[in-house]
Formats: sequence, structure tokens, C-alpha cells
Amino acid sequence: MKKLRLLIIAFMFAGLFISCMSIKEIPLEKTSAQIIQMGQDASTSGYYKSAIFCFNTAIDRYGTDPNVFAEAKYELAHIFIKQKKYEEAYDIIMELQNIYDYYPTVLPPAYKKLANIALSKIPDKKLSEIQKKKALEATVVEDETIKLETNNQNRSQTIIEEASEEEIDEYDESYDDSYEESEELIEE
Repeated sequence: MKKLRLLIIAFMFAGLFISCMSIKEIPLEKTSAQIIQMGQDASTSGYYKSAIFCFNTAIDRYGTDPNVFAEAKYELAHIFIKQKKYEEAYDIIMELQNIYDYYPTVLPPAYKKLANIALSKIPDKKLSEIQKKKALEATVVEDETIKLETNNQNRSQTIIEEASEEEIDEYDESYDDSYEESEELIEE
């Protein structure tokens, strides 16, 4: 009977602990440091969903502060690496690295080094696969952009070709008239 009671008490405490780490709402009065600490505590305990929620909340509320932005992004990448969600981690790390490349003084320098360390934790094979996939996606986007530009040029050419000579003459005359009016105003 004692063992049963101890077992029930242990489950109650475990349930209480789990419910404490299941974060669904963060009070508005929490500071960025408090929210990030909540996320780190949840991450350390393996409650990644709650940790991700905390870090995204920190970014939503305080993301205009470069320190908060960089720290929360790094923490998200770190969680994704723990979860073996390497592509998500890679995307975040590349986002941070791109910011460092284009605006080197905007973010705290420590997170550039941490981002590089996090990138090195992605297994080489996975990293290579992700980089190939991203390169292919970039090529597809570039190809689609070229197609759209070509289609727009073709449409413009078609419109010009279909315009009657009379419409072109009318446009030229109105342009000449407005040009002459402009010259007259300048002379006055």
C-alpha cells in the first residue's frame, strides 16, 4: 500500500512538473531576458515545443533589439539541431550569417561564432544534402524569374505590335504637345 501511495505521489509531481513546462502563454510583463530564460529552461528539460514558443515570443515582442533577436534565433537553431531538424537549423543559421555578412555591426559578434559552431554540428552528409537542395531551389526561383521577365517582355512587344499606327501617332502628338508646353513654361 505504501508503494502505491508513493507511486501516485510521484506521478502527481511528474504531472505537475510537465504541466509547468508546457508553456502556452507568456505574461506581457515578462522581459526579454525572462522569456529567453524560460525558453532555455524548457529546452534544457527537453520541452522543445515550449522552448520554441518562448524564443519566438521573445522575437515577436523584442526582436527589434539585435541582442534579443540574435540570441533567440541562435537558441532556436540549437533546439532544431538537438531535434535533428537540420534544415530548419540551417535556415536560421544562414539567416544570422547573412545579417552578419551584410550588416556586420548590427548583431552582437558572439552569436556569429556560435552560429558557426552550430553549423558545424550538422552532420556533413546532411549539410551537403541541404546545401544542394537550397542551391536547386535558388536555381528554380531564378529560372521562374527569368521566365516571368521574358513573358512580360513578350507581352509588351505584342501590345506594341498590335497598336495601330493611328494610336501611335496620337500618342506621339500628345507627347509633342506636352513637350512644347513645357518648353513654353520654361521660357516664361
